[in-house]
Order: sequence, then structure tokens, then C-alpha cells
Amino acid sequence: MLLYTSGTGNTEWVATELGRLLDEPPFDIAKEIGCCGQITYRPNEGRLILVFPVHSWGPALLVDRFLAGARFENIREVWAVMTCGDMCCNADKILAGMLERNGHYTIDGCFSVQMPNNYILMKGFGLDAPEVAQSKLLAAPQRVRQIAQCIAERRAAPELYIRGDHPALKSFVYRLFRRYVAGSTKFKVDEDRCVGCERCAKVCPTQNITIADHLPEWGDDCLQCSACIHRCPEQAIEWGRITREAGRYHHPSIRV
Repeated sequence: MLLYTSGTGNTEWVATELGRLLDEPPFDIAKEIGCCGQITYRPNEGRLILVFPVHSWGPALLVDRFLAGARFENIREVWAVMTCGDMCCNADKILAGMLERNGHYTIDGCFSVQMPNNYILMKGFGLDAPEVAQSKLLAAPQRVRQIAQCIAERRAAPELYIRGDHPALKSFVYRLFRRYVAGSTKFKVDEDRCVGCERCAKVCPTQNITIADHLPEWGDDCLQCSACIHRCPEQAIEWGRITREAGRYHHPSIRV
């Protein structure tokens, strides 16, 4: 069973390609959480694959929320594939703690795929230069094929996980992100540019965006996945003043 979450489409593309190579149809975690009641998952062949982006050098927050409410049976192997702009630091260890805390299983192997940077909600961060983004997109298919082969052979490959420098320090930031940043939002809409397509509400994984008088309103359950700001077709959404001069990004295979 392959479960994924994605904001800008990077991870959705990886999950789709991985699923094709391993004959595992991908399931969107956001839609699974939206189902009523607790679900018990019984993966075919006892294989669970989690595919998700790294946010603030830790797993996307929706992953922990999903694991806390899901039940699994007959699991024999667990694999994690993370997308990152540059490095994952100790996201693998954080994920292991999530699995243990929620009464699940140990991880057989963690892998990472570098994809174009798209975090624009803080000064000092931003999109990759076009040539850098293109280089990552061109390298990704081969990386995914390598990961698929490892999973098929039930073989861990630490060299296919990019930990990066100062991993403990950077992943400590994740704890601060979870405690102080997640849930809050500075998203605003430019009423003159918004066309009322409601795309932002449709792509929000926590259903945190409601529509009033054809305009989006954000609640207090924002996980900062950036799906709304990057996938707005009119670039009508801003994060305070920080993103006014920032570009937007979504994976080229994903419809805005």
C-alpha cells in the first residue's frame, strides 16, 4: 500500500511514478483522513510505503496526524520516501518516533528525492533558479527508479537518503515549527485578482479554507503545505508581504 501527501505536486508525482513501478496504486492521505471513522488498513503483501515532503527538516505534519488515527494489520515491511529541496536531516528518525508513538512499526528503509525548492513563506527561503529546478526534475526519474528497485528487493540503501549537514540542529527547528508555527496563518487574498475558482479550498489537505462571498477564508488548522498559494491560477494569494515578490511553483505534471 502506497500512501502520500503533497502540496505543490512534487510528492504526488513521485508517488505516482513509484506506484507505477511497484504496481502500487497511490492513495492521498488527505482524502483518507477525510473518511469517516477509524480505518484499518491491510496492505497487499504486507508492504506499507509512505511518501511525503519534508517541511522544516521533518515529516509533513499531516503524516503524524494520519498515523495517529490509522490502524494497520499484517504489516511486514515499512518504507518511507521523502521529497526535499536539498536535505532531509533527521526526518527519518522523527518518522520512526511517530511510528513508535502511534503503535506502528519500525522502518525498513528511508529514501529521499530532491525536487525543486518551493518554500516561500519566510525570508531567506525561496524558489530555485530555473536551471536548478530543471536539473532536479531531470534527475528525479532515475532516483525514483533506484528507490523502486530497492523496495522491490527489500533492500535498504542509506546512500539514497540525503541527511545533509548539521542534521540535529536543523531538525530541532522542526520541533519549534510544530509547536509555534503550525496552525497559524498569514494568508490573505487579493480580492481584485481572485476569480472565485475555489481551487485553494479544493487543494487544502485539512479543509482549512472556506469560501464566503466567493472569497477564501483561512481557519486555524493551517499546516503550511503551501498548496493554496502555489496552485492559485491567478496568484491572488499572499503570505503577508513576504511573498509579494516571490514566484510560484507547482510540478509541471500537475494541473494548477
